[in-house]
Amino acid sequence: CGHDAHTTWLLGTAMILSRLKEDLCGNVKFMFQPAEEAPGGADEMIHEGLLENPKVDMAMAAHVSADMPVGKLIIQDGPVTANPDFFKLTLHGKGTHGAYPQNGIDALNMGVQVYNQLSSFVSRLSDACDEVVLSVCKMEAGTSRGAVAGECVLEGTVRSFRPEIRQQAKEFLENSCKAITQLYGGSYDFYYEALSFPVMNDPAVTQKVREAAAKIVGEDGVVSQFKKFMGGEDYCFVARAVPSTFLYVGAMNDDLFPPMPLHNSHFQMDERVLAQTAAVLSQSAFQLLND
Repeated sequence: CGHDAHTTWLLGTAMILSRLKEDLCGNVKFMFQPAEEAPGGADEMIHEGLLENPKVDMAMAAHVSADMPVGKLIIQDGPVTANPDFFKLTLHGKGTHGAYPQNGIDALNMGVQVYNQLSSFVSRLSDACDEVVLSVCKMEAGTSRGAVAGECVLEGTVRSFRPEIRQQAKEFLENSCKAITQLYGGSYDFYYEALSFPVMNDPAVTQKVREAAAKIVGEDGVVSQFKKFMGGEDYCFVARAVPSTFLYVGAMNDDLFPPMPLHNSHFQMDERVLAQTAAVLSQSAFQLLND
């Protein structure tokens, strides 16, 4: 997901700004956090005083993008990442010999019906104008080819931007389990984890960062309207605490590498983006402090 690049260009930013520290009208903190994918590292750092002593007034962060070529930056207002939620549905039936299914309660059958039910959430129960994803990513049942499964586990993720949609999805998941297991005489365990919140870009800070970035990549290199990123990001805890902007850095070069998505073992980037992003972050920090 570009963590090596993120670390490298922040180190580059620290190197540049340390040489300009006599010209800075304020302080700059450089945040290297643990447990971004876990997540929770940002929240822990805030609880341990990251934004205090000296007090932080504004913040910014940059993330590599697989959707844009090198030289392009996505810097837009409003929500730029989604609510990243995860669920685990455990359906309990009664195992029995596969030759006599009437003597058991088929948990796999219940799981298949829950799966099919969940597929209707986005298409039939959510507003078409709401960006929402519900994906069942893992399903396990049974231990033998000759026995009816006594348990079925479904795990997956929900991505949304509004708290009402998050709650609606949670209720729909549990109600689906309840209805199907009651129909067949089974039972269920329901687990839902809301990990964090959308990253919200502050319009005023974001506009200043756009202006600074344009001095590095040109006005044509700054993209202010783009699709929302359905992934989650625990930088949201910083963005909820202080005015902030979170920008995406285009790093693709199809002439060098075939295009690959983030979280793919074959993902590669044009390393020219490292110095470029360090320059963008440095210019932005300089202008935010000195304007």
